[in-house]
Amino acid sequence: MTSNATPKASFNAAQGAPSIAAVKEFFSAIARGDEAFVREAVDMFPVLLEWKEETRGATPVIMAARAGHTAVLHALAEKGADIFAEDRAGMDAIVNTASCGQENACMYLMQHDFNPEETNRSG
Repeated sequence: MTSNATPKASFNAAQGAPSIAAVKEFFSAIARGDEAFVREAVDMFPVLLEWKEETRGATPVIMAARAGHTAVLHALAEKGADIFAEDRAGMDAIVNTASCGQENACMYLMQHDFNPEETNRSG
């Protein structure tokens, strides 16, 4: 599957690190479910897997899971993203996903050793 969008100049690997605009572009691709763009961006800058969005501190995995984009979620996991990382509230991907009613993303995460009965620091 080929994406209609490709990483723009702000993803120039010769620059050494992605710009803030490029990071925002990466998170936008996750939000819209653009798996091809996400894969290409992570290939250029693996550090993107460790970034968290500004508002809630959601990881790329949490954002993909909350939106129900299982293909993006799978791509991020394949690229080495920490699927157990938490946002600023201490909620991991499965808690975020369940709270959004994303059944397919929940099922995907449970296939990767998430415990649906595990609690977070809020209970």
